[in-house]
Amino acid sequence: MLAALHFNFNLQREDKVNQDNSVPLKVSYPKFKNGEATVRNRKIEQNFDYVEELFQFYLGLSKQQLEDAIKELRI
Repeated sequence: MLAALHFNFNLQREDKVNQDNSVPLKVSYPKFKNGEATVRNRKIEQNFDYVEELFQFYLGLSKQQLEDAIKELRI
């Protein structure tokens, strides 16, 4: 579940832009292309803000709410 949350939260990251407004590129050589290069724009760094938000959400729950959620997930 955490991996899916991380993927969805960072899915639409914007392209990185240098100070001179140029977009840096990266070259990768994926195996499925048998050594042919693929050029892509670099993305901004991943954001992990959702971890703090998730942590604060769980801290705000009462013990009864947590127990109810556990029961609901087990069904």
